[in-house]
Amino acid sequence: FSIRRGDKTMEQDGYASLDTYIAQAKKGFQSHFQNEIPLIFVATDDCTVMDELRQLEPSWNFASACSIDPNQTGFYLRETTSLTNHFRKFFVELIAMATATYFVGTEYSNVTWWVWHMRRPDRTQFHLVDAHISTKRTLDLW
Repeated sequence: FSIRRGDKTMEQDGYASLDTYIAQAKKGFQSHFQNEIPLIFVATDDCTVMDELRQLEPSWNFASACSIDPNQTGFYLRETTSLTNHFRKFFVELIAMATATYFVGTEYSNVTWWVWHMRRPDRTQFHLVDAHISTKRTLDLW
C-alpha cells in the first residue's frame, strides 16, 4: 500500500479511506496470490495508519519502514527532525513499492507516480484506489 495523508488532511477532498485499500487488496489476493494473504508492505507519510490497518484486518501481516522514523504523522518537511531518517525511509519505501507483486496506491501522491515509472511493464499489478476515468485512460496509454 502507498497511503498518503500528510497535508492532504488540509485539502477539501481529504484522502482515500483505508477501506478502499482493503477492498483492492482482497481483489489482489484472488488474482495474484491464490487467495492467500501475503505480507503487506505499507509506505506512508503518516505512521498512525499502521494501527488503523491492524484494527481493520487483525489477521493480516502488515510491515512498514515506520521504525526508521516512527514519529512521522504527516509529511511536513519543515517539521522533520532528521532528514537522514526521512530520506532513508523514503527510499526503502520506493524500492519496496517498485518491486512489490501487487501495488495499491493513490493518484494524488507524487510517490505513486515515481513508483509507476520504476515498476515493471505489467500494469495489471498497479491499482489506484481513487483513479478518475481520465487517469485510467492515461495509464492505459503509457
